Amino acid sequence: MRIVDIVKDYTLRLKLKQQKDDKTVKTQQNLLKDFVEDYGTYECWEINEWMIYHYVEKMKSKNMTSTVSAKASALRQFANFCYLRRDRIPFVSPLEIPHVTVPDKKYNVLNKSHIKTLMDAPFEFGKHKLVKLRDVAIIATFATTGLRVSELASLRKDQFDIHSEKWETQIIGKRSKRRWLSIWLLAQEHIRRYLEERNDNSPYLFASTAKKGSDRKLDINSISLMIKNYAKLVGIGKVTAHTLRHFFLTELQRNKTDPFVSAELAWHNSLDSTKIYTHPDRPDIVRALYKVEKSLY
Repeated sequence: MRIVDIVKDYTLRLKLKQQKDDKTVKTQQNLLKDFVEDYGTYECWEINEWMIYHYVEKMKSKNMTSTVSAKASALRQFANFCYLRRDRIPFVSPLEIPHVTVPDKKYNVLNKSHIKTLMDAPFEFGKHKLVKLRDVAIIATFATTGLRVSELASLRKDQFDIHSEKWETQIIGKRSKRRWLSIWLLAQEHIRRYLEERNDNSPYLFASTAKKGSDRKLDINSISLMIKNYAKLVGIGKVTAHTLRHFFLTELQRNKTDPFVSAELAWHNSLDSTKIYTHPDRPDIVRALYKVEKSLY
């Protein structure tokens, strides 16, 4: 069988047999796209270790390490599918597909002072009043909820009773999972000021001032660029919307929040995922050691 045909069979199986959602299937198709373009017309038995090595090296020259790692992983899963099929498709062994190591990401770890400085930035550098109020509200919401940028962009006004003290709603998070979201006083205050200044009919909690019409949904890239630019202007360094998620989860850890509660607030299925986002510093470690020693007296 040709590679292009067996890949189609593989992605169909992901959807029908393994009950993967459309987004997951689409992701696998995209990760295998370059391999299919290079070797799609080959028969499976014609693919050898050298071709796999050449493909991975070619991907390294064109993509970031994390992307190459994902493409190699997808190819490994495809090879495993070929190996486990009843008719045992003659493809290279999954063990022959190299693992591409992704270096640990270095995040600019923020503290409360950084957040206050970042929240002051829109008032100094924002284009006009509405943009200033919106951007401060966005930063406050990120820092106090740990939302992902796509989740924040999708928030709608009708999800909250802005005259109430309790702002809670269900949102659809990563992997289409429903989660509870609570927005507290600091973010509430800034969002109210922003909404009082708005005169558009966009349904979204945070609206674009550049777009026209009733939609005006903020673009994810625009939000990310806004955070990055403000951080650069106030001299904090490289900061993204995701960095603010790291701040939120690190603050939970510094305030001795139960790890399982932190995982729930982060909408993680595993504590291992939550650990990636926490960054204990030297004072945190010293305090922990001091408490252990003090307990022995």
